[in-house]
Parts: sequence; C-alpha cells; structure tokens
Amino acid sequence: MVYSHISPSGDGTLASDGMTSQKLHPLLLELLEFWQSKCQESVLPSRAMFDPFALLPWLGRLILLDVIDRGADFRYRLHGTWLVELFGVDLTGKRLSEVRSPVARLWHEYQTCVRDRRPLCISSKTLSERDHRIIDKVVLPLASDGTVVDRLLIGITLAAQDPGPS
Repeated sequence: MVYSHISPSGDGTLASDGMTSQKLHPLLLELLEFWQSKCQESVLPSRAMFDPFALLPWLGRLILLDVIDRGADFRYRLHGTWLVELFGVDLTGKRLSEVRSPVARLWHEYQTCVRDRRPLCISSKTLSERDHRIIDKVVLPLASDGTVVDRLLIGITLAAQDPGPS
C-alpha cells in the first residue's frame, strides 16, 4: 500500500515520501484538477460547490462521506454503482464503524485526510471478498466553512497495474 500526498505540481506525479513515484490514473487526475479548480488559496471547497451534473464522468466511481465528530466516524452518503459492483456491497447510509470487513486502513486514510486537510492518493488491494484487485483512490477533503473538513469526496478506479480478476 502506498500513501501519497498529491503534489500541487499538476503533472499527476505522486511522491510517497521518497519511497516510490507513480502516475495518477487519468480519470483520477481529472477529478483532482476539478477539485483544485474549486479551491481558493488555503480555503477548501464545500460540497455545495460541486454540481452533481459536473460529477457525471466519475459518478459511479465516487464515494461521498460525511465526517462525524471530526473523524471519530464516517457515514457513506453516496457509494457509487461501479463500486457496489466491484466490492459486492452497497455502503450508502452506513457508518464506517458498521462495516464488517477489515477497515483499519480506511480509518487511517480518512482520518489522515481530515487531519491534514489535503488530498491523499492510495494504491492498494481491494477489500473485496470476491476477488483481489488493485485500485487507485484519491481522497479529497471538503469543508462547508472552508476550513474544517466535514466531508470527503473519494474517487476510485482500477490501477493500471491491476492484473484483472483473480
């Protein structure tokens, strides 16, 4: 698993504290650029700044999480249809604390994004019980007041190096 804060260089290159470097999947790079277009200096974008129709290219691959008590828990407001197919479960309306699969890494990812207030890119094996796939994910912080992260917008796609169904 590679945790990488996305550099603001705009070229899609991800550095994970000197460990590795990889290119962000074009679909996720476009989502990141769209999120960046909504940022104003050090002010984070809010959910209200994203027109649902503008999110159509990513819609089935998106998760929208409510941040509960500054990251003590998270609620799945949206769990895209492509992701339901990939993971074999619809998490819409559920809290992360209710999910049965191993979620320690998800807690870490989401809490890191909330704490650091900046995008996070992760490449990992899926938590799916059906087969093992390699996914790339970008976690984007949203803040209704521009400062305190109260939602996370997450885009997920299969990684370029994914070998296909196992």
